[in-house]
Amino acid sequence: MTAAEEKFLELLKNFIWDGQSDMDGFSDWQELLELASIHHVYPMIYEQVYRSEQFAALPVQTRQAARKKMISTVTVQTMRTDAFLKQYERLVKAGVKPLVIKGLICRELYSRPDYRMSSDEDLLVQREEFAGCDRILLADGFCSDWKAPQAGAQQDLPQEVSYLNRETGVYLEVHTALFSKDENRRGRYADLNEAFQDVFARAQAIEIQGVTVYTMDNTDHFLYLLVHALKHFLHAGVGIRQLCDMLLMARQMEKSIDWDDLKARMKKLGIFQFFMSLIEIGEKYLGFSCDSIRRISAGEDCMPCEEMLEDILQGGIYGSSTMARTHSANMTLAAAEHRNGIRASLFPGKEYMRQQFPWLDRFPWLLPFAWGKRALRYGSKINVEKQRGADRETNSIRMGKQRVKMMKKYGIVD
Repeated sequence: MTAAEEKFLELLKNFIWDGQSDMDGFSDWQELLELASIHHVYPMIYEQVYRSEQFAALPVQTRQAARKKMISTVTVQTMRTDAFLKQYERLVKAGVKPLVIKGLICRELYSRPDYRMSSDEDLLVQREEFAGCDRILLADGFCSDWKAPQAGAQQDLPQEVSYLNRETGVYLEVHTALFSKDENRRGRYADLNEAFQDVFARAQAIEIQGVTVYTMDNTDHFLYLLVHALKHFLHAGVGIRQLCDMLLMARQMEKSIDWDDLKARMKKLGIFQFFMSLIEIGEKYLGFSCDSIRRISAGEDCMPCEEMLEDILQGGIYGSSTMARTHSANMTLAAAEHRNGIRASLFPGKEYMRQQFPWLDRFPWLLPFAWGKRALRYGSKINVEKQRGADRETNSIRMGKQRVKMMKKYGIVD
């Protein structure tokens, strides 16, 4: 671990637990600020360092740029939070009660909520309420690529639909299920929704800035944060911010989480080792402790967390730090589904490719052409990374093999 990575973790620890940081002797500012950027925690890190003598000694252009970035990020987040809450109130008054998951709920765990960035807000709606939710959002100025079927036409509801309000900047992901379900998928993660049945029956109402917000109960929500982190870890990587969210929820909601039920559900999914390794990172590097977690972990073996931590730090938010990581996701997903990883990396299926090439829905026979176009794009972006002096791994197959090997150590893939 580099000196900047060690300091980065120390600063995060002090931010989430409201501590103060000492920057004495620190000099690796470029790497530190890059880590803050790729993990989307820039305001948190800035808040911890801007008063220090070492930061004051930086070139004025560097300090001004950092301050401008911090202020603009927090201001935009504050405005989006306010606009989202007003929109959510309109949905509820119209009879639609979606559950808010992640974003807003996680931000409220922090002493400075809008320092925790969210690019979107996630809503989970009951299938029978989706049409009403869609109608209200479109009437309120949101736009979406999804088109409701004409009267009498049959069309399955999508697992999620994106909505953007260009005036307020609010970006919504409206889900009819927490995770996508592909009937052709294999492996223990084929349908993660089975772990979240009846979440609406167990939902709770909380108040945020004077607005009543409906969300999952704390046991369901903590498990969802963990499984959502697993999903991204299986793709290209999970960011340290997601771990901070879980640590804060565990500490603040300890008394209202059913830890024995949570352990049983994690064991059923085969992710208890993943959970314990994340918690070990929290305990060793982020100042976390929780008696209830210590109790349910007693007597359980745990792999050392350092390799997982290194993967998290290098990957950035959702593992998006380099193109090689992004493309290595096909190998790690293939390993989880017991498929050929190298073939999956070179020739992904249509479901994966349609994310970049939506026209494959209409012209599926053009899949080989899409593979070629994807390869050209990948090569071009890799060259750009090399020209920028990036010294990270640029071979997606080699990175995929390394990540699969690591995941086997942590019991994530067989």
